[in-house]
Amino acid sequence: MSPEDYIIGGVTVTGIRYLNINALIGISGLRLGQEVTIPGDAVTTAVQKLWSQGLFSDVRISIAKVVSDSVFLDISFRRDQEYHQSNIMD
Repeated sequence: MSPEDYIIGGVTVTGIRYLNINALIGISGLRLGQEVTIPGDAVTTAVQKLWSQGLFSDVRISIAKVVSDSVFLDISFRRDQEYHQSNIMD
């Protein structure tokens, strides 16, 4: 995939139920109206910031849709209960 420039038109979060979605989007550093290159540093950094929270066994950011020059992103989490419990116990 060759890099393309977009403006973030929206961000959704899937795969979690009990955490504040707006807080997770805030932690990612991704903002509505932000110019991003995909693939690029902003998305990579967002995944790293979310992963560093230690709450998830998997974090992925994907393109949900593209409308003109706007990209709509989905942040999907997998919160493996066994993984989460082992991190709490350490």
